[in-house]
Amino acid sequence: MEKVKILLEKGLRTRVDSEVSLVMDAPKAISGLGEFFSPTDLLAISVASCMLTMMGYKAKELEIDLEGSYLQLRKEMQIAPIRRLKFIGIEFFCPRAFSTIITEQLMQAAEKCPVIHSLHPEIQKKVIYHWGDNK
Repeated sequence: MEKVKILLEKGLRTRVDSEVSLVMDAPKAISGLGEFFSPTDLLAISVASCMLTMMGYKAKELEIDLEGSYLQLRKEMQIAPIRRLKFIGIEFFCPRAFSTIITEQLMQAAEKCPVIHSLHPEIQKKVIYHWGDNK
């Protein structure tokens, strides 16, 4: 991505004017429409998606299958002294169990996600892995 244009619309909605359409809303808590993901939702989703992508890349390298794996994501906001992301909780579920060596390699790959390393250091992060489990 070199440069994109972002437009402010009614109701605190923003729209990315690019080849790929992206619409975000401010949450209802701050007078937004709350019909689409908020920018902080997308930040947390980006962390989770990046971690899952990194694991998928490592799985491909190891010639193992992570199909059917998924993440559940939770985020919390801090209100004062400034409104910002406070906590990101991620639970990873994989329907298959692997050896300890493989699971360690997959978790290390997830933790090398560049998005998570771009976050403010005061944002709390908790990641839980479930192997051979598909709740």
